[in-house]
Amino acid sequence: MMPNSAGVEKFFAQGVRCGARPGHQGHGRRDIPDEEITRQETVPGPERCPYSGGPLDPRGSKARTIIEVDPVRKEVIGYELEQRDSTRCQHTFTARPAGVFAKGLFGVLIWKSGDRPLGS
Repeated sequence: MMPNSAGVEKFFAQGVRCGARPGHQGHGRRDIPDEEITRQETVPGPERCPYSGGPLDPRGSKARTIIEVDPVRKEVIGYELEQRDSTRCQHTFTARPAGVFAKGLFGVLIWKSGDRPLGS
């Protein structure tokens, strides 16, 4: 349950900090070495801002790696996701590769084995 705004102010006034403690080692995903990537793809970003409709300026790219599992073999795919900035609303947009969950490590083909989720 979320506290009301007065409760939030009191909570932070007590000096309580949110999140991990300083020096805490995170539990994020391990980096996959470049030599394990079997296919590299570049995903183009949008040309126009979905909020303001204005043009987007190139901002480089962002690396993203997923593991796609074929019933016979795995394929590690590295994506360069194009990023663009909106000059009108100051948002940055990153391209989204088709068939990839937002923060998942595995691609959607893992669900296609026998047209049912694995383990069922």
